[in-house]
Amino acid sequence: MTLKSVITLANSIIGVSILAMPFCFKQCGILLATLMIVLSGFIVKMACHLLLKSAILARSRTYEFLGKLDFKTNFDCKVRENLFQRSIPSDLRESWPWK
Repeated sequence: MTLKSVITLANSIIGVSILAMPFCFKQCGILLATLMIVLSGFIVKMACHLLLKSAILARSRTYEFLGKLDFKTNFDCKVRENLFQRSIPSDLRESWPWK
């Protein structure tokens, strides 16, 4: 990983939150925006807890292996196909053969 890629990643993560948070607070108000941040944090905490608990119960060391156990198919191909499909605009996606 080069310094340029680290700076780009940090800029995309920090930049979005710095630009989006004041706008969200302006649109929602302080009370509702704070409530939504707390609620989002709680949902993320619960999702991470469930993911960790399922990994412990399945005795999997990686999330990739956990996904393979869950889907019982070639998990890598499914993920790549899903990411590829999401990168294609929706009007072009309807004409693809895997639909």
